[in-house]
Formats: sequence, C-alpha cells, structure tokens
Amino acid sequence: MGEKSKPVYANFVGMEMTIYDMTLVFATKRAGENPQVSPEDIVAEVVMSPQHAKSFLDMFEKNLKEYEEAFGEINIQPSPEAEKKLNPEN
Repeated sequence: MGEKSKPVYANFVGMEMTIYDMTLVFATKRAGENPQVSPEDIVAEVVMSPQHAKSFLDMFEKNLKEYEEAFGEINIQPSPEAEKKLNPEN
C-alpha cells in the first residue's frame, strides 16, 4: 500500500452509478444503529468505469471460488442459533 493509504474495515457496501461511473460506497455500521448510512459511517468510496467494474467482478468471483474451495462454502444467511442470539424476542 502507498504511504497515504491505510486498511479500513467495512461491513456495508452500497453502489451508485451513472452512465460513466460506478461507485462502491464502503461503510461501517453497528448493530442497533439506524440502518440508513450517514456520511459519518462512510470509510471509503471507490469510483471506477463500468469496464473496470466488470473486470473487478470477474476477479472477485474467481477469488471467492478459490476461497470456498480452500476453506468451505461461505454462508450468507446466519444460522437459526445465531439469529436467535441477534433477535432474542423472535
């Protein structure tokens, strides 16, 4: 990484687009907070051309596949046990 860049953590990503650009908006949200992303939540924005975004998607999918082959499938949905811990009133 360059001198000015530093790693950031994000648990939310949104996307904005125009005919010329695609913008990935990375943010950090905490449990129980308002689900809307505010400017204070944003940790990074990455703007790229649609062509670069498509190339990025191809690379990302390839790397996710390799990760799952090495470590097992990534489950997007929480288990029922985890869901009960997150939402005990349900």
